[in-house]
Order: sequence, then structure tokens, then C-alpha cells
Amino acid sequence: MAYNVKKAVAAGAASVYYGAVDSTGYLIGGTATAPEAGSADGSAMLQLEGVKNFPFSPNAPERMNITGDDGAIAQFLWQPIELPTGDTTFAVSDQDFAALAMSTLSHAIGGYQFLGIQPGSVTYQDLCFLVTSQAKSRTTGSVGSSLFYSYLIMKANAFYQGRDVFAERGEAAFVYNIIANKADAYPWGLAFSDGTTGDTEFVVMEMTSAYRPIIERWTGDGEVTTFNLSKNIAEDSANNIAVYVDGVAQEWVTGVPEAASTEFGITENTTDTLVFGTAPGNGAKIVALYGWS
Repeated sequence: MAYNVKKAVAAGAASVYYGAVDSTGYLIGGTATAPEAGSADGSAMLQLEGVKNFPFSPNAPERMNITGDDGAIAQFLWQPIELPTGDTTFAVSDQDFAALAMSTLSHAIGGYQFLGIQPGSVTYQDLCFLVTSQAKSRTTGSVGSSLFYSYLIMKANAFYQGRDVFAERGEAAFVYNIIANKADAYPWGLAFSDGTTGDTEFVVMEMTSAYRPIIERWTGDGEVTTFNLSKNIAEDSANNIAVYVDGVAQEWVTGVPEAASTEFGITENTTDTLVFGTAPGNGAKIVALYGWS
């Protein structure tokens, strides 16, 4: 089946969000540990401030031509499995991110944060990145309409590169090399479907949305039905929020969902809340993708 895909043009990396994922690819949240069971507060992806650049294109495929006396015999094509094509530079980067990326601890003493840059045994946390930029799409009847274009990198490692050179009175620059790994599930647990043909593993996925997207995680306890959103939702509709419990999609409804159902709704207050018809089970992994304003 053929589809008509409208291409959006990204205008640079407006923002980069990060969160840790576990060994199965499930989003843990913006810290190294998932939210406690029953906690009404989730753990959303966190924003890295001061983004200078982020490569928006994977490596070019490697082509190998097999030739003989009379010209080309065959051409083989290997698809790239890593991103990016260059280093990622942040003008300002917090130490919590550096600690999470390298699976070390940021130690709080008084009002100070200490980070051991070179631990004895370095391991790297699997991270999920959401790279978003404002974009434009030209379609019939909506010339110049605004939307957001994003890259979702499901499973990656961030290697801190240090500063390249000393510059007196120079701005702070933290350089990371992002190595993306193949993943077979979204950060909310839903497996990639191949239909009748296609791939079941991906490195990077493109997405467009009407609002700036974010991904957030909670943990159920079998009793709590109401969970706080870290951002106020831009539009209360099925087109603007997708919720999964242990990888199973929940059904959006207007207002309060019916009891003993797999429905969810949004209650808009000073802090918007996610409300379920049935409390997610004890230890259930709850993940939402939504657009915020």
C-alpha cells in the first residue's frame, strides 16, 4: 500500500530532551530510577539547555561496486546503524546529565554538586533522546503552517568528549558523541510492527506534531488512578496524547473515564492530570507521549 507523506522542513535543533531507558527499552524517566509505585508525580524527559548543534541526518549508506572487465556486475548497499555524522555540542550542560550518561553519581554536598569525571570503571546508561525543532509544511490550504519536527532516538549512549581547546573568557562548551543503537520497541513498550514486510528494528524515527512533544513515565500500584503531568497539555484530544500501560494502548475519552475500563481522560487544572478508569496494576509501567504548550 502506498502512502502520501508530507515532508516537514526542520529549522535547526530547537531543543533536546533526554531520559534513561531500561534494558528492554522502556522509558525510566529523567533520572536513573523509575518513579516510585503509586506516586502521583511522574518522571518526564528533561531538557538540555544551550543546544548548539545536533546532527539531523544519519550516516550515508556505504556502497560497494563489484566490477569486471566489461563494467559493473553488481552493487551492494549497507545501511548505516549509527547516528550521528558528527559530535553534538551543548553550550551549557548540567552535571546531572553527565552523571546519568556515564552511570556515575552526582554528589550533593551543601549547595554544591560534585561529579567524578573519570570513574574507575566507566559504564554508559542507555538514553532516549527527543530532538525537536520548529518546522514548516506547505500543504493545500495551509501554506506556511507551523508544526514541530522531531527525531526520536530510542536507545543511545552519550560519550563526553571534553573541551577541545582552552579559550580565555570563552563560553562553556560540552561536546558529546551520541552513538545510537538499534531498538525493537518504542520507549512506551509498544513493539515495532512490520505488517507483512518491513523492519522490526530502528535506530532513529522521524515524527511531526502540532505541539512540542514530551514523553513521561509513571509506575502503578493497583490503587492510584490519577497521575500528575509535568507539563500542561496543549490540547485535550486523542490526537495530542497517547498513553500506554505495559505496552498496551489505552483509549482516550472526553472528561472522566468509566470505572473498570481501559480508558483515560485529562483533567485540566493548575496542574493537568491523567485519569484512568481502572488503577494500573502494581508495578505497571505507564508511559505517555503528549504535546504541551
